Amino acid sequence: VEGRIIDQPSDFSQEEVETLARPCLDMLNRLTYEVTEIALDLPGINLEF
Repeated sequence: VEGRIIDQPSDFSQEEVETLARPCLDMLNRLTYEVTEIALDLPGINLEF
């Protein structure tokens, strides 16, 4: 994505969207697992993306 001007979401390919979103989704999955593990005192819940 470096060196490109993005005017609208359709300027991204599906692969680029997945690559850009993956770190955020990984963090969300990890936080969800840890919070549910603490709150429920059971193994945490894994999100399926």
